[in-house]
Amino acid sequence: MKREQAKTITLTLLTVISIILTWNIWTFQPNYDYIQRSEYLETQGLSEPGKTKLISDVIRPQQIFYHNDKKHLGTFNPITINKAWSLMMGWNIEGSRVVTDEHKGNFLNWLQGEDGEKKAEFVLPDEIHTDTLQAIFSKWKQQKYPSSFDRIMIPLKDSYNSKRQSPIYFVSYQNQLVVEAEVSESEIQQLDKQVFGPLFSFEPYEAEEISPSLMLMLPKQSLNLKHYTYDTASYQPDTFKQVMFDNPNSPNTPVISQQKESGMIEYTDTSHFLEVSPNEKKMTFRRTAAPALSPDAPQLIQQSIDFLNNHRGWTDNYMFFRMNNAANSAVSFRLKLKNGVPVFPSDENPFGPTDIVEEWGSSDIARYVRPTYRLKSEVNNSDQSIMSGSELMKNLKKRPDLYNPKTVKNIFPGYEMSASDRSQMVNIDPAWFIETKDGRIKAIHFDNRVIRGKANGLE
Repeated sequence: MKREQAKTITLTLLTVISIILTWNIWTFQPNYDYIQRSEYLETQGLSEPGKTKLISDVIRPQQIFYHNDKKHLGTFNPITINKAWSLMMGWNIEGSRVVTDEHKGNFLNWLQGEDGEKKAEFVLPDEIHTDTLQAIFSKWKQQKYPSSFDRIMIPLKDSYNSKRQSPIYFVSYQNQLVVEAEVSESEIQQLDKQVFGPLFSFEPYEAEEISPSLMLMLPKQSLNLKHYTYDTASYQPDTFKQVMFDNPNSPNTPVISQQKESGMIEYTDTSHFLEVSPNEKKMTFRRTAAPALSPDAPQLIQQSIDFLNNHRGWTDNYMFFRMNNAANSAVSFRLKLKNGVPVFPSDENPFGPTDIVEEWGSSDIARYVRPTYRLKSEVNNSDQSIMSGSELMKNLKKRPDLYNPKTVKNIFPGYEMSASDRSQMVNIDPAWFIETKDGRIKAIHFDNRVIRGKANGLE
């Protein structure tokens, strides 16, 4: 009898437990507390984990010039530029005072060495705010003139006194603003010895006056730049969906996808819109609502770098290139090859964009445009050259349809990327480029091909 009672009790307990478990399963409500964006992007990204950049990695001079006795040497060699920049980042820079009046009437000759004095000129890709420069030159003390600069000019000497201070100058070329600071002569001596002593990567340049307010340094001889062919790799559209949306797989805020006849794929949720074009090799991500006010200029570059770091967006060697000073809301990072030369897309035979553009609201990205490919491997290269500065200007002056000195902002060497006969291959060829004051950049060709123009994406 006792044995039968034990069986009954055991069966009753098992039945009760089964009922409770069944009820819990039926009534269970999962907690959809999804991983927030910053945490999610730690595991989802475009490049390998750990590939992040500092502001000093992204902002570098695009060229260095050495002026002495009205003779000029220049380089865009990244090894030389990185060595100089690394030395300068450790300088103890002290004080600042505006000395613009001291150089009125002689500004261009003073800055670009036509006064015969020995000096180094560092050309930045665009005007950089002093707060951003102080993030790079972390030991700069007593800086009290908030402005933006695109040149750093450093007077050099035949002999130095380590116990003395020497001036250096932060310059806005467009505004002809000059701010003087000081560093130890021993620090300048080290820069002079290590960078301007060998001069192995420097080539002769000459000053070309474009207009009364613009003087450019152009190479005296033809520039030897290689032609490259690269194999590329493209990202799947779904990769951008996983990276760009907060919770792309959430049933509460679903991401709706739609494919167009053109092959373009669109993704939308309640607040963002993603468009991936495999044919154009371009991705566009934007907010569906109008953005709030943009952040201040000093924050904009760092905020843009952080955004790319968060989803590991540094898929190639992208460097800071331009800011939209008019709207103060956009930053572009442009692809550079290993020799430090920037790359621009061909308009005749385009493969895809060669820059990353970020437009910002107060705290959130408003619009983000980037390539959907990366350079995978170099297939081959061959020697090529582009004409000297004097030959270039001689030809340009015969073509008023191409060249108006009143509208020119810069003339510089670059690369043009075009599609190859093979779908994932690209050809990258050297060319001269003109940048005009309205922000447009165009490649210069004097043969029967159409002259090509490309806006810098920051309009």
